[in-house]
Order: sequence, then C-alpha cells, then structure tokens
Amino acid sequence: MHEFELIERFFAPLACRNVSVPLGDDAAVIECSGSMAVCTDTLVAGRHFLPDAPAEAVAWKALAVNVSDLLAMNATPRHYTLALTLPQADDAWLAGFVRGLDEAQHAFGCCLLGGDTTGGQTLTVTITALGELRGVPWRRAGAQPRDALMLTGPVGAAALGLKQLLGEVCLNEEMVAAQLKPRLPLDAWQALADYPVHAAIDISDGLVQDAGHMAAASGVGLRLYVEKIPMQKGVADWCARQHDWSLPLAGGEDYQLLLSVAAQTAARIEAAGLAVPIGEVIEGEGVSVLHHGQPVSLANGGFQHF
Repeated sequence: MHEFELIERFFAPLACRNVSVPLGDDAAVIECSGSMAVCTDTLVAGRHFLPDAPAEAVAWKALAVNVSDLLAMNATPRHYTLALTLPQADDAWLAGFVRGLDEAQHAFGCCLLGGDTTGGQTLTVTITALGELRGVPWRRAGAQPRDALMLTGPVGAAALGLKQLLGEVCLNEEMVAAQLKPRLPLDAWQALADYPVHAAIDISDGLVQDAGHMAAASGVGLRLYVEKIPMQKGVADWCARQHDWSLPLAGGEDYQLLLSVAAQTAARIEAAGLAVPIGEVIEGEGVSVLHHGQPVSLANGGFQHF
C-alpha cells in the first residue's frame, strides 16, 4: 500500500474539519485566538508498550500521554499531529489503531491535523499535541513552603497491570485495563479551573520522580505520605503483602496530576472531591517519603526512557 493511499484510507476520517487548511496540503493551517501549549511524546514498541499490545491500546496511550501533559499545563486539548513508523502496513493492525485514535480523540476533545507515515524496523508512534491555554499556564515551578500536595486520582494500577501482562502476577482485568487504556482526570481538571494552583505536573513517569522535578523547579522540598496516597484496593493489598510500595510511588503510567496549592485551597478542592492531599511542601530540596512516620527508600524512582 502506498503512503497516500494509507493516509486517505485510514487517517483522513480523523482529520480536523474546523481549521483553515486541513489534512491534505503540505502543512495544516490553524487560527489561534490566544496562547497555545505544545508537547510531543514518542512511544516505541518494546520500550513504552509491549510488542504484542493491541493496536487500539497503543493508539489510546499515544494520545493520552500527550493530553496528560497539556492538562498539566492548564491547556485544553485541540489538535494533534501523528508520525507513524511501521514495520509493515498491516490492514487489520491499522484499522485497530485508527479505532483507538478515534475513540481517544473523541474522549479528549481533539482532532488530527496531519503527520507522516514511513516504514522502519521498529513500530514507533510520535504525537505532537496542541492545547489552548485557559488562563495562566500551570508550571512545575511555583510550589511554596506550607503548600499542600494533592493528587487527582489513584496510582499503581498501571504498573501492577503490566506485571499481570508479563505473567508475574494474576489478579484481575481492572489492573490490565489501567495499563492498556489509562483514564485521565478530565472531569477533575475541568473543575479545577475555579481554584488557584501554584504548581502542577503530570506524574506519568512515576510519582516520586515527577515530584522531584517539581521540587527542583520550585527550589523546595516535598514530603509525601504513603498512607494518604489514593490507590485501588488491589494495589494496596498487593503492596501490603509484599511490603513494597514501589508500584504507586514509582511505577508510572498513571496519568494523574500532582498539584501544589495553598492549604485553604486544598480544603476546598478535597471537599469538592477533585483531588486528595498526600503531602506538603517544605523548606529544603528533594522528595522524602514516609509510611506511618517511617522513611521509605526506593531503588528506582520512576521510568527511564534510556
């Protein structure tokens, strides 16, 4: 199948219609009324997803990782481009991939501007996403001592789901679903527009690792309490049996948001059910983790891309 036939057959139906110049020319043209946030993520088979992962799941995750970054910057997803490297142009795989993209872009409220397809040895998916800022951007910098640290949802299920896919544990399909089709905190993010946020970060590389990025950017220390971190019962039970809290702390791929907000704001956010407090910002540097008052150390702080 030729490249242009592939694009017309599979990807043209996903294209944006409400732009000045849509898919089909050398470049798309969009009109912007305000500031835009732009991010890019690349997913490589065998590194970011299992080589036999369902095509629908690969597509969903490829768009979700980018949308999660936009949410962390306080930007509404609008458009994305796709660069796809295929070992072979398999019709069944492409049909599944497009179904996954179609479901994801409808869930996240964005559409395809264009991109590129080519052949190569390793299946690789690169998406660049564009979002419209709703007010001021949220930054990693800005956390202040005595701020509360809040998390928008549970962590650890995706990492435990990966263990199940690898045959290391046998639990339930809920964990596998968290790994293959991660859910983003879209409803909470929408409502958080009403609250002042000092700093924010997507924690897809692992809670402790990404908390460390916020601490470094803000010039402060962060303290996390394991017993306050939300996690599904299956995750909490597994960690308690293993005496190992590395999955929620460092497993990654949870696509929740870590927020730093004033203490009085945190009380309002918690009362609204939008996020839960899991720690505080302190003078100093780095990230410390306590479990019922006892320090927790991690051999691995989070996902490494190299």
